[in-house]
Amino acid sequence: MEKAIKTGLSSNVTTVIDIPIDPEEDVLPFVAPGTSLKEMILPS
Repeated sequence: MEKAIKTGLSSNVTTVIDIPIDPEEDVLPFVAPGTSLKEMILPS
């Protein structure tokens, strides 16, 4: 993953890096679809 991120950042084109995440894993901070940054979910 680190190599993919470095390659993407050093590229002169738009890059998409698909990183699978376990559905049970909490990924925070999180902004739910249709909400603003003011409604960001933060770790407690």
